[in-house]
Amino acid sequence: ALPWAGVRYVTEMETALRNGLEQSLAASAVTIASALASGAAPFGDEAHAFATTVYAHPLRAAPRIDGNGDDWSVGPDYTREIAAGGTYVVGIHDRYVYLLLEIDDDRIVYQRVPGEAPYGDRIALALGDHGDSLLLLQTGAPGTFRAQRTTRGDFLATGEYEDRVIAAWVERAQGYAVEARIPLELVGERLGIAVIDVDPAAEGYGVRLDATWRVGEERPGAFLYRT
Repeated sequence: ALPWAGVRYVTEMETALRNGLEQSLAASAVTIASALASGAAPFGDEAHAFATTVYAHPLRAAPRIDGNGDDWSVGPDYTREIAAGGTYVVGIHDRYVYLLLEIDDDRIVYQRVPGEAPYGDRIALALGDHGDSLLLLQTGAPGTFRAQRTTRGDFLATGEYEDRVIAAWVERAQGYAVEARIPLELVGERLGIAVIDVDPAAEGYGVRLDATWRVGEERPGAFLYRT
């Protein structure tokens, strides 16, 4: 009887420990899920790193690059707000990264003459494993266009086009939307998004920059996606 009682005791203890571990893991999962949903991280530098991280969500089908998000197979919970006003969402499908930005802008400014001010409203992307590859999403009029290489600072057009990246710009009632398709290998391990807004009412055309990372001070945040 004693060996049998010992086996029963060990079995019941193992079951109790397993149940306790499962409850602990479930509680941790709920906490992590709540943090991810709120877009907040616990504290310190980890909080900033979490805020600058860009997540790509799996897409069931490749969206058309037309500036409209009606064919994106993600819900509104996946969008992230931009300080300048508006939202962005990033998706991934078949080795391509898709980006959709909807920017609030009461007056859109286009660059009419290449290389001359005003340089116009535009989107800058920091890509690559170190975030040192910079692309510019800018056009002189609504429609499809090619991305250009750019440099830090004012993120101006260079006329050096990146033919692997296609994009579309459309005007909206509240501003404009930009949709782009980028090869996954071009994005690499980091992705930063910067919105440059030009104010024609300001003296000398005031410029405001809002980005997902501290431009000029550090590398952009990590680019994460599910395989």
